[in-house]
Amino acid sequence: MTKRTTNQIRYGGNDPLPKRRTLHAGPLTAELENADLRYVRVGDMEIVRRLYFAVRDRDWGTPESVFTRFEIDDRGNGFRVDLAAEHVDPATGVDFAWTGVIEGSPEGTIRYEMEGSPRAAFLRNRIGFCVLHPAELAGAPAWTDTPDGRVEGFFPELISPHQPFLDMESISHAAGENTTAEIRFEGDLFEMEDQRNWTDASFKTYSTPLRIPYPVEVTPDQQIRQAVTIEVFGAGTSNGGNETDSTRVLTLDLTRTASLPSIGFGAGNKEPIGAEDMERLRALAPSYLYTEIDLGTDTWREQLDRAAERSRALGIALNLGVVERRGSDDGWAEVAEAAKTLPVALVFAFPPIDEHITLPRNDLATKSETIVAAKAAFRSAGSKAKIGGGARAFFTELNRAVDFLPVSELDAVTFTINPQVHAFDNLSLVETISAQTDVVRSARAMVGNRPLVVGPITLRMQWNPNATSVAAPPGLHELPPSVDPRQLSLFAAAWTVGSLKRMADEGVDAATYFELAGWRGLLENREHLTRRELFPSDPGQLFPVYHVFRALAPFAGGESVWVTVPHPFEAAALAVTKDGNLRLLIANLTEFDQEITLEGISLRDTTMAVLDETTYERAAVEPDWLASASTPFEIEGGRAALHLKPYAVAFVDGTMVR
Repeated sequence: MTKRTTNQIRYGGNDPLPKRRTLHAGPLTAELENADLRYVRVGDMEIVRRLYFAVRDRDWGTPESVFTRFEIDDRGNGFRVDLAAEHVDPATGVDFAWTGVIEGSPEGTIRYEMEGSPRAAFLRNRIGFCVLHPAELAGAPAWTDTPDGRVEGFFPELISPHQPFLDMESISHAAGENTTAEIRFEGDLFEMEDQRNWTDASFKTYSTPLRIPYPVEVTPDQQIRQAVTIEVFGAGTSNGGNETDSTRVLTLDLTRTASLPSIGFGAGNKEPIGAEDMERLRALAPSYLYTEIDLGTDTWREQLDRAAERSRALGIALNLGVVERRGSDDGWAEVAEAAKTLPVALVFAFPPIDEHITLPRNDLATKSETIVAAKAAFRSAGSKAKIGGGARAFFTELNRAVDFLPVSELDAVTFTINPQVHAFDNLSLVETISAQTDVVRSARAMVGNRPLVVGPITLRMQWNPNATSVAAPPGLHELPPSVDPRQLSLFAAAWTVGSLKRMADEGVDAATYFELAGWRGLLENREHLTRRELFPSDPGQLFPVYHVFRALAPFAGGESVWVTVPHPFEAAALAVTKDGNLRLLIANLTEFDQEITLEGISLRDTTMAVLDETTYERAAVEPDWLASASTPFEIEGGRAALHLKPYAVAFVDGTMVR
């Protein structure tokens, strides 16, 4: 058995998580993490979620910064940070060095300025500051200064497919009672996009408008200088207002329920799955498997047959995503004929991939002619499969297709979710959970009462729809870009609890998660394991996320119960009920121990099991771990307290008291 470290069990890697330090600038507080400012607040009002500098390569990759200087002068009511950093990626040629100063004053101003240049020529899409405004500003009025004068508007309520503010020199908005926050930009024109399109919990203001062609070459003779200033004005800035509420009370509301979505999984790759593991997967009671096939490839029949074989072994339906073949022979007749004897229940029809890809792409969302051709072929073949559509990629592509998506012709609508389009650290991934609520609500506003099938939902994007070049294959000591070692960790389980809550609360009809087995799966393959120093799994190992879905299996067809979570970046909770039984999943979303109080729990015969770093190894080999690990748990007056280690998930069970 592989000997895993505590950090690998918690979040899949050995490197320690970055430290955060709270700094003060008069009424403003901010958390310094590396060279980023996070959660800039005046009192309990968050005005900036994150302020950071980024280098984006030609495929929107983001090379990490390495610091060659980092000095902090914390003066109590003010501060100064001096730093020097470099961004280097030999694979893309990125080589950029810069210096920066972050200064906070007692008067309530924070200014971040940088100066840098390439050390070698390379192609970039963007270099500069990004300001993330909290998603909770949705619906709030704001005004911007531009070269053409002041513009008044709102942070969008529903997710905007296009930039809500352009050519920004500054933006201002209310920051609590009698207080205004102003953010000023220097060194370039800035504009804003609604990052909730990609499930980032923010609106992002960035430099270099997207209307300017990219990628472009930058050379060592070019200097880049930018600055961002955050300032607050008004009577509410004298003492910073109230302190942020630190209570950790999760409250159940048994009067608010919703139907649980059907749960499906990706069928996975060609590695075989044996009878023992199929039995383990059958215990999860999935509703369907999903696979996407491209009729323009030579392998689609093999992929279709493999997925069908696995769906038959599990005794469940098969859903397909089908990419039409380019040219006069679109391939629909072939796939309909091949699928007519298979357990295909739902087909999402997508247009062919453009021969020459240009950004923004227009070949990722379903068009009317694609649906017409797909329906005709499947009906001609005698298939009763429903024919749906949507976007092969992010919600962004669905949102941008609002003018041509043939909603009335679709039997179901789909789009994918992954939390790592723009940021890759644990904290940013946790933030994306709340934005899943926004994408579902915005999707529902587009498609009305059409069935909404979200997925695949994965930790990393399975392919890059915005790439302008072919990525090099991973080296011997690299994982493929679609693989995240957090898949085998407690973090993935905790994140999935939060995701499932959002899907259930918003009433999606079905949600597709991960794959059955392997690096992107619920359990590990038995053979051909490689790169185990990067992905430290054992043959046949059950990943923690397996037990999340195992816990939901007896409640398939049941209901979710509303749980109020006051700090959604710190904890998540999903309550499910069926036939008088209730199961509550509580996840610690932080790297710290937490004391959490539960309220509104009217249960008897209550038990609890906790999946954490002390029980991980046992759960990795026991499919029935949850049943065997549960012990009596005391609830008094509908209230209980529990202690959770980092990224732990607790499972509380009981019979409901009416």
